[in-house]
Amino acid sequence: METGLHQQTFDDECRQLGEACARYRLRRDTGAPNEFLVAYDAYRGPVLKADYHVRKWLGLRCNAVKRNFVVDPAVTPDFLRGITGKACPVSLVPFVMSGQSPANPSVDRILNDGTYAPGNLVVFSQRVNRAKGDKTFEEVAALAKRGEAAAGLEGIEWARLASLMYGNWSVARGEDRFIAPLAVEPPEHVFTPTSQVVQLLLMRWCGMASSDNRRQLLLASMRSCSPSSEAEAQFDNLVTGLSEGVRAEKHTPNVWLRPRIFGPFLSWYLSSQLAIEALLRSSRERLQAGVDREQIVSQWRLNR
Repeated sequence: METGLHQQTFDDECRQLGEACARYRLRRDTGAPNEFLVAYDAYRGPVLKADYHVRKWLGLRCNAVKRNFVVDPAVTPDFLRGITGKACPVSLVPFVMSGQSPANPSVDRILNDGTYAPGNLVVFSQRVNRAKGDKTFEEVAALAKRGEAAAGLEGIEWARLASLMYGNWSVARGEDRFIAPLAVEPPEHVFTPTSQVVQLLLMRWCGMASSDNRRQLLLASMRSCSPSSEAEAQFDNLVTGLSEGVRAEKHTPNVWLRPRIFGPFLSWYLSSQLAIEALLRSSRERLQAGVDREQIVSQWRLNR
């Protein structure tokens, strides 16, 4: 932890957190900093009952200070409630909201070396969180590439976890070394790189009824980015395979884990990337007029 203002902010958080945990009768965490323990022991105010997401929020803040971090003020109980889905995005198993279960929700940082900011938090199951542990994106991607059960998760689960981590890794590193399959529906609050945005759009458009005029117009706009007749043929083959795959898959993003679908996408995307980015940029400028983009982008800042 840095000195000066940052140290003061950290100490203030420890004291406020100690009082809050005592107020809500959460356990006295002896692994927390001394400022937390002193404030916890000194509290003499009323005792309140915390609901599920308040307990999760306080627990997250405790985990943060034990790692010399402070949870971003934008992370609130309501925020945690909003990002907790019905099922784990990696295992697809429905969350169990009570008792002790591997399917209990667990708030975790997407990148372990990032901050506790909104854009770096996601809710996994306890089982997935334990398997992820302190692994880096590179380690998770290597396990996903093996495509087999290892270290507590199935191969397809490692693929979904890598897909979820890829966006944050790419924006935190400022690089896009490779294109990753979109194996999960990306959470709205998490950064999604252009290549995965395009996969998401194509997946949704190919899921529309073939008689829907919007489907044809939207796909035609993306096809127009193709720089050659060869790229157009790649796109057409991709749309055919993707349309069939979307209808067959219960978990739609699984289609991008099929080599005969992701392979053609990769070839087409790499040849058409500049035109695709220009198309999306034009659409964004038209649709987001008046939107404070800086406020949105600030949620994706992951470094201290």
